[in-house]
Amino acid sequence: MDKAWRARIALMAAGVAVALGGLAGCSSAGYVAPAPTRARVYANMDACLLTGPGGVADPAVAPVWAGMEEVSATGQVRTSYLAVSAPATAASVQSHLGSLLVSKCDLIVAVGAPERAAVLAQARKFPSVHFLVLGPAAAAPSNVDALAFAPSGTKAAVASAVRTLAG
Repeated sequence: MDKAWRARIALMAAGVAVALGGLAGCSSAGYVAPAPTRARVYANMDACLLTGPGGVADPAVAPVWAGMEEVSATGQVRTSYLAVSAPATAASVQSHLGSLLVSKCDLIVAVGAPERAAVLAQARKFPSVHFLVLGPAAAAPSNVDALAFAPSGTKAAVASAVRTLAG
């Protein structure tokens, strides 16, 4: 064997020794566990909020959204919202409600008079969807719950209703 081959073999052996030495030096003492995941694991239920043009920034809607988010933080439901485009006409509200129905929302919460009217008009056609409306709902179908309460208790009342409906 010539000197060049011996040098190559020596270099390869040294490389293998370094690699194996590095692996041998690994121990659990130097192991850093990954940070715990921050992803929420949800029950298989989607709660969707239908609002007027002001969305969740509307002072009448903000506590409703806060109540829904409180329940979402426990993993019982996934939440989303859809604000009706201005102006909130009967046709535009119906269209936005249709979007939530196509999105497979299990629970639809409606805030505002036009939104409540749209839910009451359509709820019978969607018996597998549960609806929660804020305010009066005379002669509502069985899949619609009406929530009447004092404004100061909105967040707690909505959270309780969503928790109950989520099962």
